[in-house]
Amino acid sequence: MKTRIRESKVEEARAVGALLRCNCCFDEELLVEDTVECLGQHTFCKECVRRGMDVAIGQGKTTLECMSDGCGREFSLQTLQCVLKPNAFSSLLKKIQLLEIERAEIADLETCPFCSFAAIMPNQEDKVFRCLNPDCMKQTCRLCKEPDHVPLKCSEVENSSEVKMRTFIENRMSEALMRECHKCRKRFTKSEGCNMMTCVCGAKMCYVCRRPVRDYNHFGEGRCPQVSDLEELHGRDVYRGAKDAKRRFVEENPEMAGLDLKFDPMQGISPRSPAPTDVPPENDVGPVGLLAHARLRATH
Repeated sequence: MKTRIRESKVEEARAVGALLRCNCCFDEELLVEDTVECLGQHTFCKECVRRGMDVAIGQGKTTLECMSDGCGREFSLQTLQCVLKPNAFSSLLKKIQLLEIERAEIADLETCPFCSFAAIMPNQEDKVFRCLNPDCMKQTCRLCKEPDHVPLKCSEVENSSEVKMRTFIENRMSEALMRECHKCRKRFTKSEGCNMMTCVCGAKMCYVCRRPVRDYNHFGEGRCPQVSDLEELHGRDVYRGAKDAKRRFVEENPEMAGLDLKFDPMQGISPRSPAPTDVPPENDVGPVGLLAHARLRATH
């Protein structure tokens, strides 16, 4: 019904030459109700302005300049209120208020790193900021802006970026120990036995190269060993997994390329290092998780 009503309005506007054009996406069949103007009176569709403002807010900005070349004027707050969703406009207002407070250069003013709450804290010995915003209520360090870590020093505590990188690497190190059945996709590891593995589904594979095998002809001199030193084998797997994880993390987060981890999971690891003895619990539960060793038999 709404579609037919709009089509009717568009036809009527086209008949009298009242259709408008967006100066961003160049849609030429816009009704007046579909558009807004910058302070320089350039016309844009609401969707283009909404997307532009979403990007600006994501970049920490509180204003949106006209998208027309050479204009430089902004969109008014009243215009943005008509375009943005209520929660997005509310967030924008909070950011504007926070900037105004910062520009006032109030002595001993501290702000919560997790919301817009601010308070004056003249006591320089008090290192913990206590947010009184009912929706936040977090306690943070005034110096590093991380969650309260007293009595530890800032240099002794991981920040959120470090935690993100460390846990990414640690998870991939654990993943590197896992093998996956090529037939049923169940995952497993082993603690003993030869390298010819038979899954509960009947599929056979080599524990070393992880490829499907038919018989023991896969093993031998110049090929995969039938029996391996598991500490050494798992150690190599973990080392490769850690190196690959760090490379992938930096590729996906180039801004963290120079990050030094206070608790680096790769520290002390070499291709011949023993593998970690315990695997995170989340990797050994569930019907499609790891096959427990008791459910996986080595073929002899």
